[in-house]
Parts: sequence; structure tokens; C-alpha cells
Amino acid sequence: MFISHYNIVLEENTDTVILFNSQTGAICEIEREVYDLYVDNRTSIGDDLPYLNEFIELGFLTPFDDVIEAKGVPKDTLTMVLSLSEKCNLSCYYCFEKRNSASDVTEKELSDSLLAVLGKEMSINPNICAVNVVWFGGEPLLKKDEITRLSSLFISVCEKKGIEYESSIITNGTLFSDDFINGMDRCHIRHVQITVDGGLDAFVENKQGNELLWSRLYNALRLLHDKCDVTLRINLDKRNMNSIKVFLSKLGQDNILDSLDITIALIDTDNPELSLTYNEYCQKKLEIVNYLYDNLHYNNDDSLFKELISIDRACAIMDSGAIVVDSKGFCHKCEDSVGKSSPISVSDVEGCINLIDRSRLTMRETCQICSIFPLCRGGCPTHWNTSNCESKRKYIKDLALLKYKLCVSE
Repeated sequence: MFISHYNIVLEENTDTVILFNSQTGAICEIEREVYDLYVDNRTSIGDDLPYLNEFIELGFLTPFDDVIEAKGVPKDTLTMVLSLSEKCNLSCYYCFEKRNSASDVTEKELSDSLLAVLGKEMSINPNICAVNVVWFGGEPLLKKDEITRLSSLFISVCEKKGIEYESSIITNGTLFSDDFINGMDRCHIRHVQITVDGGLDAFVENKQGNELLWSRLYNALRLLHDKCDVTLRINLDKRNMNSIKVFLSKLGQDNILDSLDITIALIDTDNPELSLTYNEYCQKKLEIVNYLYDNLHYNNDDSLFKELISIDRACAIMDSGAIVVDSKGFCHKCEDSVGKSSPISVSDVEGCINLIDRSRLTMRETCQICSIFPLCRGGCPTHWNTSNCESKRKYIKDLALLKYKLCVSE
């Protein structure tokens, strides 16, 4: 047996040691003398050491003296991230959109392109048994009718081939209608992510929104949580922490909060007066977790501590069965490049997924033996070979320790 590469000492003193394993998510507190026994015998762990079976079961010990490779999504699944419009009805100060006025292609041209993409990928990989579509943008709900129409087409194609189909939508949440919400099941929309920057004050300041649009967003949150899985993505900058707490409290008072999955994200901006350093961002995230747990009694531990759960891949670019297509019928290597970088025309290639060059994606060797590798799988490939992950490791350690202490206090 070998000591896992993914063990992290969260806290230690003369009597005890608190351990976390980032592959299994296990946390335990053991006697200091027992921990020292394992460290002293790391190259020859015998059957006579205490807690041996428990340590193996929890993943602190492994039969393999090697690392776990990123597996990626199975190649029999095709993921299509579709931006039907790069336009948006809001104007977030940090977004590339800024009320993008570029013209989209006609609905028929886009439909033809997307159906061609789907057909090409099915012919390239006849083993595809599932198609996942992510409606993206811009603001996808500017194209509600088109989502409904294309969903029907995709579902029909997949049903004829005996392929499972489902979709999700990433939106600012202001353009939902009752008809669309009631029709989501027919479109096989199983998950909705709504992005906010806090309450109404942050909505007006950061997104140039107004009270009417905010009321539509909030009403959507009331209706959606009974219809599908809902993620609330909360963007953080230097000035919106109080607005976020007030908003979360309001959700709690209205019995909406516990039905939501909460994600805290860093606003990416070059404005030094608004942007957080990564360390500041991590501290604020921990503050929000504490606030949700202690003040609002948020009971979704899987959401609060999901960053401590092992993942299969860092992002879609790691998955050879994923593609991003924009409103012009072009494909991209990553959804973050829509509206920013030069695309590839799907009409110029036999298989647009295969054209996207993944050969350059060489992960640092140190990544796979890093203690948090199962949680990030190397992170965004754009940062491979350049990023310093010390802040991320510290954050994971602090979050795991917070989880342990919160659980012990119950």
C-alpha cells in the first residue's frame, strides 16, 4: 500500500492531525502518533498499522504508487454549446457583449449549420448515444422561439437514431416567460444557470438593469426551482459583497434558497478599482460559505462544498466530444472565445470537432502529482505551464477545514 498523492494535512498539533483526501473527499481526525507511524513507514506500510482498512476505504492509502489521469467525458457523448445570438439585453461592465449589435445569420442558415454539425459528428462517431446541448450566448432567451424550434429538430433527429437528448441554458434570467418555462420539459431543458451580481442595486450598477427586469428574474427563480435543476452563479467584485448577502437573505426568507445550487465566480475585469486578486476572491468565497451556513442555515452541503468533489475533466476543451458553435455558424475551441477570437467555419471542414487542435494541450507533469489535481484536473488549459496554484491549494485547504469544523459543530 502507498500513501495517496492527494492527501492534504488541514490542521495538526501535538495530539491530532486532520486529513483530507481530494480524490475521495474524505476528511478525518486521527491521533498524531498514528499519523507519524504512517509517515515514518510510507515506503513499507504493513498490515499491522492501526486503522489500515479504514485508511484504504477512505482513500488515504492506495494500492497504486501512481497518479490518476483525467478521464474526460465518454466519447459516446456529444456536447454542443450553442450561441444563437451574441447580443444581450443587458450591459454588464465586464462582458464582451456591451450590447453587441453584430448581425446574426438567418434562422434557416443557422438551423442548417447546426443540423450539419450534428450530422457530421454522428457520422464521425457512430457510437454516440447521448447529445447534450447547452444554450449559450449572448443572452439565449433573446431567441426563445428558436430554442423551442431547434430543440424539436434535435429531439427528432436523436429519437430516430435512438440517442438520448437533453439540454441546459445559461442566462441572465430576465427574459423568461411563463410559456417558455411551461414548455421547457418538451424541449428537454433539465438545468438552468442564472447569473447575478447580487441584488437589485448590483443589478442596476453592474448590468445596467432596471426594476422591471429584476422582478422578472426573481419571479423566474420562484417558478423554475420546481421545474428543473437551477444553479445561481453569483459574480464577485470588490463592491458587491453586501448586495450578495442581502439578496441571499431575501431568497432564504422566500423559501427559494435551499432549492438552488450556489456557485461563486470571479468577475474577470481589467479595472483595478473593481477586480479582486485571487486571494481576495478566495477569502470572500469562504465568507459567503460561512454566511450561507451560519446565518441562513443553507442545507445544501453538496453545493457549498462542491469544489471538494473530484471531477473528471477541467473543461469542455479536454473532451474530444465537445464543440462550441456561435450564431454565425462558426465553431470555437471554447465558449469563452465566442465573440473574442477567430473562429473556424463549420462549412469548411468535414468534422469540426476534429479540426480543433488539442495536440498543443500538454499538462505540466507537476499537475498530476499535485495534492488538488482530482479537484481541478489541471484547470483551464490556457493557464497550463504558466499558472501558480499556491493560492488555489490554500483555498481548498481552508474550505476543507471549514467543512470539517462546521460538520463537527453540528
